[in-house]
Amino acid sequence: MREKILIAESNPRFLGKLSTILIQNNYQVIAASKPNEILDRLKEDSPDLLMWSYSVPCLDNPDLLREIRQNHENISIVFLVNQENEARLRDLSGDGVDDYLVEPFDDLQVLTTVSNALKFRQIKLRNKMICQELVNANQRLSIKTRQFQELVDFHNSILENINVGIFTIDSRFKVTSWNKKIQELTGICREDAVDKNIFSLIPVLREDNLHQRISQVVQHGGTTELGHIYSLNPQGEQVCCAYKISPIRKSGEILGAVFLVDDITQKINLQQELNKTQRYLSHLVENSTDAIISFDLDGVIVTWNQGAEAIYGYSDREAIGRKWDILVPAHLHDQVAHLFKWVKESGSVKNLELSMINRKGKEIPVTMSLSLIKDPHGNIFGLSCISRDQSEKRDLQNQLIHTQKMASLGKMAAGMAHDINNPLSSILAYAELLVNKTEKIGFTELTEHLLQVEEDVGRISSMIRKMIWYSKPSPPQLGQANINELLDRAVEFANFQTPLRGIKVVRQYDQNLPETLVDAKALVQAFVNLITNAVKAMPNNEGTLTLTTSHRTKTIHGVDEILIMIADTGIGIPEENLGKIFQYCFTTGESTGKGNGLGLYVVRAIVEESGGKISVQSKVHEGTTFTITLPIKTDVKPNPFLQ
Repeated sequence: MREKILIAESNPRFLGKLSTILIQNNYQVIAASKPNEILDRLKEDSPDLLMWSYSVPCLDNPDLLREIRQNHENISIVFLVNQENEARLRDLSGDGVDDYLVEPFDDLQVLTTVSNALKFRQIKLRNKMICQELVNANQRLSIKTRQFQELVDFHNSILENINVGIFTIDSRFKVTSWNKKIQELTGICREDAVDKNIFSLIPVLREDNLHQRISQVVQHGGTTELGHIYSLNPQGEQVCCAYKISPIRKSGEILGAVFLVDDITQKINLQQELNKTQRYLSHLVENSTDAIISFDLDGVIVTWNQGAEAIYGYSDREAIGRKWDILVPAHLHDQVAHLFKWVKESGSVKNLELSMINRKGKEIPVTMSLSLIKDPHGNIFGLSCISRDQSEKRDLQNQLIHTQKMASLGKMAAGMAHDINNPLSSILAYAELLVNKTEKIGFTELTEHLLQVEEDVGRISSMIRKMIWYSKPSPPQLGQANINELLDRAVEFANFQTPLRGIKVVRQYDQNLPETLVDAKALVQAFVNLITNAVKAMPNNEGTLTLTTSHRTKTIHGVDEILIMIADTGIGIPEENLGKIFQYCFTTGESTGKGNGLGLYVVRAIVEESGGKISVQSKVHEGTTFTITLPIKTDVKPNPFLQ
């Protein structure tokens, strides 16, 4: 592009000469003859160079020169002066004069000055552009520096306030950074930690295994978890921290390592509490006497506790994976299927009474509650079933009814006994009268028969008095009693309830047995229960019932004792039931009427109330022996039972 040169010259001849020289050298020339024209041309044509002649006043107009410099700072100015103006021009050199020519000058001087002025202009423009680029670059650098500092401050703030201990070491294992959390964990401030050996600051890391693994990371790289490390915090409390170490690299070279230290003490404590709670709940579920069972949505058994095994007879291995119908009688399948469907739709059902079946096919009355099992998102994935065996409750109700019947029967028997006693007294009186008469007339054979009648009537009368005493409710009455006599009374009463018939009764009594202080009525009841059970245990009323008494002195308990053994030759008790027979409502009776489970429970209560103990020994198909020990106590009070 051709450079534009503005010539401010009022002399036409001189203007023509300059224009010719410049045009011939491929410059574009613009002319102005007055100061105002200079400003107009500068604004309209934007020349590259202004050649200002002394013929157009300028040296006397410094304000105009300053205005040009302010508004057209990229233009170069060359003044054309004579020798008279040269001295004044030097005074104005500080006001923006780039160069000047002093007349007279030739073509070469003109071209050289113009060329230099234009080159100088280019240099100024380039310098200006470079300066602007430097300014812009400096501004960008300042912005980046500020952003970087903000990022560094942000990262430092995170590192300082994060709830994880962070520190770094160099290749010599010396600390290079140390955040606030690690200071809290160790009690060592940053100033005391930096440039110190990490193994001296945290001694637990000196352990051989840990030291080797840390050295491996610093020397060869690789991220490593050091595991859970226990130590003491500044308060002397044990804390557990999880350590993780990673290498710090630059251009492939390992410069050191960064440690992440997470205080997991609370997490571990919570986990331990959670585990403890889970074990406790699991123990409660597993050892509950209620059957706690869970099913999937298809009705398949998923979990099975010991209570379920005790009630239904299936082990967990046998039950898990099978459907619910193994627990339900066939005639109730449709009803229970509808129940499961209803629970899935409605959510739960409580205290529903149903008859279930155990492994042997026996129906068991239960109270059942069903509810849905949901995951944390509320999705249903199963059902839980809690059922309680109501057999004991039903047996207790039956026993209560039986007891009420027996009480009513006892009252009726007592009333009848009084009515029977009157004619018996008359019979006895007439028998005595006849005995006297037959003795007088010497009818010996009839006398013997009448004496037998007297004896039998007396025995019946005595038995009725005992029955009235036995059936009449009364508070406990302690008195001295002979155990041999109480056993005999118990055999008589047991014979009323369960006739002995073909049972052989063998009495092996200690004839020197001392009396002891007992509640005779209660103890006879205990003996009756044991004798009745023994008779029922001997099939077809065939077998031997052996009653044995003895006493011993200076026992290990320091008390004289009476030993009572009631033995039978019956079917015996299975070993797995020996530890259960004294439990409340436990019975081995296979059908209603053979046993209510209260007998032995009551027997033990009576014996223990008397200060004694009861134990059992039994073998299947050989028989059972109950042994009762009673402390020998003395008292002067008579026993009303023996009156």
